[in-house]
Amino acid sequence: MRLFCILAAFAAFVIASPTESNWFRAGADVVANPIVIPDTVRPSVTDIYVSLGKTQRHVGNVVGSDLYGHVWQGLARICPVLGGHCNKESIVIPVPYVDQDRYLPGKLVIILKDSRYPTNEKFHNLLIGLVAGALQRSSEDRKNCYWTTYGSQKRRVWFCNVGNTVWASIKDAFIRVEIKAEGSGGTFDCPAILRSVEDSVDDLMPELREVFGRDPTRLVDCGLD
Repeated sequence: MRLFCILAAFAAFVIASPTESNWFRAGADVVANPIVIPDTVRPSVTDIYVSLGKTQRHVGNVVGSDLYGHVWQGLARICPVLGGHCNKESIVIPVPYVDQDRYLPGKLVIILKDSRYPTNEKFHNLLIGLVAGALQRSSEDRKNCYWTTYGSQKRRVWFCNVGNTVWASIKDAFIRVEIKAEGSGGTFDCPAILRSVEDSVDDLMPELREVFGRDPTRLVDCGLD
């Protein structure tokens, strides 16, 4: 019944809004084969949804634009535009950590859990940008970072954390990743970074308006874990 309602709503929307029909043509494979996503995962009331996990994951000193670049390049590699979905592979990023007073080489692993998107380059790039932007902003908040020391001389190093999952969706297109890492210091305060992640979504609004043909709605929360 819910799937029927979604299809009916899409049909009515296309008929009533000619300026937005291009968006649906660009995403034709999503509309023709819609995915029913539970309301607890993606609220149907919003066009753009970003949900973050609440459990700490160590990103060390790979933060900000550096982390964004690693995530963007990795997702672009495993998520071909024409494929319509990402390959279920992992992105491995070298990340140092401290364990028992030792500074060690480690890794941050971003695991592609599920995805679906139209074969449209702009749409594809926006989804990747939502994921990368959410992780960038998560790593930049000082509440999610901490000083730690290592070695006999007690050298100090500044490390940061992100959440353990990211779900980003634009209508019925989505990318969902899970994050694993070595290193367990500090905390991750998800509510503290929601405003900043909203700002990262707003940075993409000019392109998102082109996709929708209007001002899309957006929601960012700490719903996944």
